[in-house]
Amino acid sequence: ARNLGHGQTAQTDEEYLIAAKNVLSKSKFGMFCIPGIARLEDIDLAAKYGIGFIRIGTDVNKIESSKEFVKKAKDYGIQVAANYMKSYALSPEKFAEKVKVSESFGADIIYVVDSAGGMFPEQVSKYFKEIKKKSEIQMGFHGHDNLGLAIANSLAAIESGADIIDCSLQGLGRSAGNACTEILVAALTKKNIETGIN
Repeated sequence: ARNLGHGQTAQTDEEYLIAAKNVLSKSKFGMFCIPGIARLEDIDLAAKYGIGFIRIGTDVNKIESSKEFVKKAKDYGIQVAANYMKSYALSPEKFAEKVKVSESFGADIIYVVDSAGGMFPEQVSKYFKEIKKKSEIQMGFHGHDNLGLAIANSLAAIESGADIIDCSLQGLGRSAGNACTEILVAALTKKNIETGIN
């Protein structure tokens, strides 16, 4: 892997792609792609090994930098999610307008991302409600737990129409971590929402 000032990995990207391809039988594997760190040829490499999805992450004010990445991934038939990092930097209304931009590039899913973990459930709900006024695109939520609200925010996203919620085992993730899978599944079970997860 290249060291562009963003840390060194133990193996190359190609070695990770091969490892994932060789061990997964039911699950899709994917990658997070930030234009400027990732290169367009990284998508060629990922497609070579049968990647199932790509999350193309840009700051919410830099959506245009994702255009060629979205188009290239879609040319390979890869599912593309547009992750709007620091979503809260735009009002829900302006955010919803940006969704139309990613949709025009070919994105399949749009993500509200609480990068700093400082959003409240009522704020999260407003973003999804505004998106639904302007688009029928699939919607996802990626929360961080800096205020201890990743689970509450994830539930608010679900109740507001989100299709996909990110979580991680034991909440492991950057900064204060993400929504904890074990707790989220328990909360959804208690709300009688079927996850298919035992």
